[in-house]
Amino acid sequence: MAQQSITEALRPGLREWFEFHVGTGHDLADVKAALVAAGYRAEDVEGFLREESARFAKSQQGGLFDAEPVDSQAEAADRFWRRLDVLAPFNRVLLVDRVVPILVKHFGSGIFFLPEFLSDEECAGLIAQADGRMEDSKVFDQRKGERVVDPSRSSRSGVIRRGDGELARRIESRIAKLTDLPVALGENLQIVHYTAGGEYVPHFDFFDPETPAGAEALTGNSQRLLTVIMYLSDVDGGGWTQFPDLKVEFTPTRGAALLFPSLDRQRSPLRPSLHWGRPVISGEKWIATKWIRLSPQA
Repeated sequence: MAQQSITEALRPGLREWFEFHVGTGHDLADVKAALVAAGYRAEDVEGFLREESARFAKSQQGGLFDAEPVDSQAEAADRFWRRLDVLAPFNRVLLVDRVVPILVKHFGSGIFFLPEFLSDEECAGLIAQADGRMEDSKVFDQRKGERVVDPSRSSRSGVIRRGDGELARRIESRIAKLTDLPVALGENLQIVHYTAGGEYVPHFDFFDPETPAGAEALTGNSQRLLTVIMYLSDVDGGGWTQFPDLKVEFTPTRGAALLFPSLDRQRSPLRPSLHWGRPVISGEKWIATKWIRLSPQA
């Protein structure tokens, strides 16, 4: 069998494979043997393992991960979509301190559904941390250019500021690893509580540049690139997250995360990202939402 070189094009996928195996306790000698058996040149494998071992050890220092800074909005979008391309063949991913299954990959739209993203204790911790901060949820009024209470979103929300406590930092680290985007691009974490009848009608997470208010909101700030919704509770009935144009929906499952982009590879708004927090029929629904922008947030 002809030996294959480890090219730059192959490195991202091999790096993901390497990090998963080393991070879950496989010996370096076994990893090397597997790569050589797969047909990669021994000298390439040795160089690859030297570089990746050093990189992986550095990323594990302090128990938290943060991606390299981005130099431009174009780089942020490109890096994120390349990360999704790398993850596409995998069914599980090591996110710093936790192996997370990838249950659904909706190719083209960039939607990923990952059970076990959070532990039960982390879900309960976020709800507890938001206690005392909850108020009627607001929406961005595209006409007025301000956040207002509106019947389209019947819930209560509270904010956990970025980096506010060990739990928030751990989750932000996990999201940074998942997306390969630095923590600084993230907005504050929003905790949302829906009771029976509560919903969020179909909406976009990006600011619509075709409306005057949306264009104004983007003056001096960058567009939202992606959303990560984390489900903090199971729901007895209803409460699905539905993408009407794509005809897909996701059942709230405690600990799961739903990732979807708001912008395409060219940084244009993704109209199929229209989504609907369907009405809760029975029980209650708790979620945590993290929006990631194209440039660092204060």
